[in-house]
Amino acid sequence: MLLCVVLIYQTVSPAHSKIDVPCFSNCSCFTDNNHFLAIDCSARDFYSFPQDLPETTISVDLSSNQISTWNTYSVARLPHLSYIKLSNNIIKEVTSVTRTIAGDVRFNTDTKLRFFSDQDTTKRPSSSPALHGFSLKTLLLNDNQITSIENDAFAEYGNLELLDLSRNRLEILQQNVFRGLYSLMSLNLQQNHLDLLPETYPVTVFADLKRLQELNIQGNYRSDTRLFSPTLMLNNSLHLENTTEKFIDNRTYPDKALSYLKSLSVLQMDALHYHILPGAGFRYLTNLTVLDFNGSKALNGLPELFFSNFSFQKPLHLFLATCTLTFIHPNTFAYIPTLHSLSLYDNENLHFSGFEIASRGLLKTKVKILDISRIYVGPPITLQGKSFQNLKNLSLEELTIESNYLMFINVSVMGNIPRTLKTFSVGKNKLNEVDFLAGLMTLTHLEVFDASVQNKHSWIASKSSCRKQQSGPTPLDTLRQKRSPNMNIKRQTSSRALLSTRKSFSVSSLQKNCQELLEISEDVLRNLQREFCPEDDISHIKVSTLHGSKRMFNVSKAMFAAYNTGKRDIEF
Repeated sequence: MLLCVVLIYQTVSPAHSKIDVPCFSNCSCFTDNNHFLAIDCSARDFYSFPQDLPETTISVDLSSNQISTWNTYSVARLPHLSYIKLSNNIIKEVTSVTRTIAGDVRFNTDTKLRFFSDQDTTKRPSSSPALHGFSLKTLLLNDNQITSIENDAFAEYGNLELLDLSRNRLEILQQNVFRGLYSLMSLNLQQNHLDLLPETYPVTVFADLKRLQELNIQGNYRSDTRLFSPTLMLNNSLHLENTTEKFIDNRTYPDKALSYLKSLSVLQMDALHYHILPGAGFRYLTNLTVLDFNGSKALNGLPELFFSNFSFQKPLHLFLATCTLTFIHPNTFAYIPTLHSLSLYDNENLHFSGFEIASRGLLKTKVKILDISRIYVGPPITLQGKSFQNLKNLSLEELTIESNYLMFINVSVMGNIPRTLKTFSVGKNKLNEVDFLAGLMTLTHLEVFDASVQNKHSWIASKSSCRKQQSGPTPLDTLRQKRSPNMNIKRQTSSRALLSTRKSFSVSSLQKNCQELLEISEDVLRNLQREFCPEDDISHIKVSTLHGSKRMFNVSKAMFAAYNTGKRDIEF
């Protein structure tokens, strides 16, 4: 029986504010000035989709219940419904409207005429425009127990734009499972059991998804179906033919199925072992702007031809974080001339020697953003200039080398840093000297420098830690005199001169509360203070916006507290 819901007719400001109204079954109902309902029935112990929802319902949240079935017929009587959230239920199967209606005793002749008033009733239900559900734009079925989806299960949802089926138990997709989803723009199949086997993705499974822009099929790699020899011998050599591995793995990239997705701009998927190359179907994905292989533990190397079948025409953001890369061929990235950003984060066995080889291919790209954080894990090391020798001729704007156990950075490194750099981060290392910082003065476009959280020591800044400043010019003063011998720069003004040419420096991880404690290497803190805040210049420092909000000089108050005598005026 349909329960009546009383709507409150009143004027509210602003026009789109929601009004709480009486509801049913302990749910919460809200309405706007147009009197359409948004209903929250999450965690209310529902065992099936409620049949008494008002026809004015536009969105319903049924997450965290005990609903076990779902089909198109469930919302056939809700012409305005555009959003459904069924996350965290126990749905095991998604059936088509054909089978549901055929087996529903309530679907009598009168109901048929209601749904198919202008259609031949002998026609299959999925072809009828009279069946409601066409207004649905978002359907969230993530975090259920779905093992199968029938063909034409979503055929009635011609206006659906977002479909989330992530974190279920799908092992294979039916050929026509997505038929009729002509407006779909985002499809999430992440973390199912859809391993990259030939039978998993039928060739025409995505044929109707002409407008799809985002596809996520990551997290489907199953290690228990990996079929090559367990005695895996990794080889760091660039000559792959010299490896001793014996493979019988029959995985393959679903490039033929993906070739239908010509509007696709974001592709997130698992990458396979280096001996399996992406196929020719990828050349049709000319609108790709994001290619995400993050978390592909099977990917332990990138051969030269890995990207040779792609046809990149737009600036590309390439993510290869948290893989197991041990080598990258020097020409691999040369096949991506439109490369804009590259993340190699958390490939701890790549090392800086491996990056130096891989970076040769970057010379043929337009890369602007590079993240090589945590490509080395081990005893603290010194970063040598040779590792960055191929970066000198790039137009990098952002470089991140965090969490690499760096104790020293050779001054020759700064000579290979592109002068176009705007953001430079060496945080979360183990630096205990700052001689390389003199090279910052050559980076005339630098806006942000981050050397935060150097964890050689855990040290709490306090006034008792004050140390007397050494006399004489600092390395930065000397460098400035060499660059501008006629400027006659005095030591007293060196820090202000530095402030005027640098938009943002972050030398600590403390940004939220000036009363919080600062954890940073004592040696680094002392040297940074010595370099950037000479004693004669610390009597009055105003940390404020310099020529606009983007030129903020961020310095933790705790840093100055460590050296402040208590008589000086510091403004924040």
